Amino acid sequence: PEARPAPAKDPAPPAPAPRPAHRAERWAEAARLKTRGAAALTPFVIDNVQYLCVANFFETLKTAAGPTKGEAAPSTETTSSIWRIEDDDGLLVEEVQTFRSFGAHGVAHITSEGSHYLAVSMYYADFVAILKWDGSRFEEHQRLPCEGGGGICAFVVDGQQRLAVAEFGKKGVSLFGLEQDKFHHLQYLQADGCCHVSTTCLNKRTYLIAAANWSSTTKWRTASTVFSLTRDVFAPSFDLSSGEGSSTLTYQGRHFCFVAKHKNPDGSCCRRSPLYEWRRGKYQLVQELDHDDGAHGACLFEATNSKLYLAIACCGDREKKSYSRNSPVYEISLDPEIVVRRKKSLPTTGAVAFVAFDLGGRTYLAVANEQDEQRGGNVESVVWAVT
Repeated sequence: PEARPAPAKDPAPPAPAPRPAHRAERWAEAARLKTRGAAALTPFVIDNVQYLCVANFFETLKTAAGPTKGEAAPSTETTSSIWRIEDDDGLLVEEVQTFRSFGAHGVAHITSEGSHYLAVSMYYADFVAILKWDGSRFEEHQRLPCEGGGGICAFVVDGQQRLAVAEFGKKGVSLFGLEQDKFHHLQYLQADGCCHVSTTCLNKRTYLIAAANWSSTTKWRTASTVFSLTRDVFAPSFDLSSGEGSSTLTYQGRHFCFVAKHKNPDGSCCRRSPLYEWRRGKYQLVQELDHDDGAHGACLFEATNSKLYLAIACCGDREKKSYSRNSPVYEISLDPEIVVRRKKSLPTTGAVAFVAFDLGGRTYLAVANEQDEQRGGNVESVVWAVT
C-alpha cells in the first residue's frame, strides 16, 4: 500500500471505559488488549504511570468493492495503540491513545533530559515515526528515512540515546543518535535478512545482535550477525544461529542471549532454538530449547521473585494459516550449573513477541498476538501475572 502521512492524532472515537480490574493468581490471565495484528510491544513509565505501546501490523476488514467485495482482507493501514495500566488490586487497562501506522513492525521507548519519545518502524512506509510526549499525549515529532522497517531497539552509548532499525529494503541496519532533540543518522550496517535487532553492553563494550532468518543468497541458512562497537563504529564480530528475534539479559553477573529460530536450513519448521552464554569473548551455546513451530520472538527477564525466565513466542505456520500454539516459558537457574526447565505453556495465537514489566510489586508478561484462523488480525493480546 502507498504510504501516507502518519499523524499522532486519534483517528478513531475514544476507547470504551477500561475493564474492571481483577487480581490474577500467578500465571493466570490478568488482562486482554484489543490489538490489530500486533507485531511488537514496549512498556514504559511516565510520571509514575505505567504504559504499554503496541505496534499493530494489520487489521482484517471486509472489502468494500471489486470481485472480493464483502470478503475479509488484511489492511496494513491501521492504528497502533498506547495503553495505560494501573494496579488496583489487579490490572486496570485502558487504551488512551491511537496513532495511524502502516504495517508497524517495531516500537521503542526513549527518554532523554526529561523528554519521552516513541520510535515506530513501519514496513509499508518510507519512514520511522518519532513521537514525543507533550505532557499529556504523544505527538509526531520527526521522521527518519527507512526502507521497509523491521525490528527496532533503543540503547545508550556514552550517555547518548541511540536507535537501531532493521531495514528489509536496504538489507541491513541503520543507526541513529539523539542530539538536541533530534535523531541523526550515524551508520549503516550490512546485514542481509535482518528482521530484528537487540543490544547488550558487556565488559564496557556495546554489542548489537542482528537476527536474520532468510536472504536471497543463503536462503534459510542465513546467520545472525553480532556487531561490536569500537571507537564509536560497529563492525562484525561473530555469528549466531539464524532467527526471527533475540533477547539478551545479564543475571547474577552472567550474560545470556536467546535466538528464536523460525526455520531449519532446509526450510522446514524449527522446533528448537539456541540459548547462549557469554564465555571467552563470545556467546557460546548452552543448549537448545524445545518449543512449538514458528518461534518469532523471545523475552529473557528477571521477575520480582528474583528468578530468571525465558518466554518464547510461537507464531505457528503462516503458510498453512495455523496459528494457535502453546508458547513456552522456561525457568533458568544457576547452581552454579545452568538448569533449564519448562515452567508454563501459555496459549497464544500467532504470537510474535513477549515483553515483561513490573507493577505494584508483581511481574507481568504480555504477548503480541498477530492473528488467528478465523478473525485474522482482529485478535486480542494477553497479559499474564508471573509473580
